[in-house]
Amino acid sequence: MTPSSFGDLIPKVLRETTKRHEVMHRMQVEWPRIVGKALAGRSKPVAIRRKRLYVHISEPAASFELTMKKPHVLAKAHTIVGEELVDLVLRAGSIDESR
Repeated sequence: MTPSSFGDLIPKVLRETTKRHEVMHRMQVEWPRIVGKALAGRSKPVAIRRKRLYVHISEPAASFELTMKKPHVLAKAHTIVGEELVDLVLRAGSIDESR
């Protein structure tokens, strides 16, 4: 790889990174519309990798509810945010906005 071809990659990488951050931001902003206010208060989308949405949950009941609503959540996320997802990955984690 020559220095000029490496320099040509930088704008492309920046565009792709910016797009990923924008999609994740939209997902977080629209999360209450996607899952409902009550469930949004007990869960938080934190990442999208390989078309999988990673969600932190605050309690087992939220995990159960999201698991039961998975097809609906994936479809609604696609409709509202425009991101095609194939799975939800649920993990216990912080949903605090300050972290």
